[in-house]
Amino acid sequence: MLEIFEWKFEDTWVQKTYARGKTIKHKRNLKLKYHNKIKKARIAMAKLTIDQALKQGVKAHKAGQMQKAGRLYSAIIKEQPKHPDANHNMGVLAVSVGKNELALPFFRTALEVNPSTAQFWHSYIDALIKLDKLTYAKAV
Repeated sequence: MLEIFEWKFEDTWVQKTYARGKTIKHKRNLKLKYHNKIKKARIAMAKLTIDQALKQGVKAHKAGQMQKAGRLYSAIIKEQPKHPDANHNMGVLAVSVGKNELALPFFRTALEVNPSTAQFWHSYIDALIKLDKLTYAKAV
């Protein structure tokens, strides 16, 4: 079970994701000093299953909310380091923001767990081509 914490300060949502067993690092009574006024932060906490977190991550990813999607995928990977879909999606997310080199370990993990999924191979080879590693891409 993953725990998703959200703090609301003014009109801005700041979301922190913690996997099971982690604690909030900055409690400070969850108050925010703003122009000599103390405003209380509202907390919303949701406990999600791995599947729910993955669905929310995919939804956020499709909506262009890359940071939220990344936090959700990361929380899944912390809980289940070899989760193939979360690793693949994290790799796709990294490629979409131009971090092709960072995507490779995620794609490798997804392929290690589930080598029969064609999409995982396609994403991995595509990232290798974008990195000009053509000989390695051909060998794969």
